[in-house]
Amino acid sequence: MKRTILLGTTLLLAGMSLQAQDSLTNREIWYSRTFSTEYVSGLESMLDGEHYTTLEETADGVPAI
Repeated sequence: MKRTILLGTTLLLAGMSLQAQDSLTNREIWYSRTFSTEYVSGLESMLDGEHYTTLEETADGVPAI
């Protein structure tokens, strides 16, 4: 009996949370800025895929990696 009540409550709550979500459309993904990435200028990924480098300038204008 307790399992039936627990299962019913779980299904009811899961159904309510699914109805609360808006549908996702291709137009929203591809033509809106909702899912666009943010870029960081001067950032370069290394070949290992784990590290990165930046090119900055010191106070006297000399480039430093």
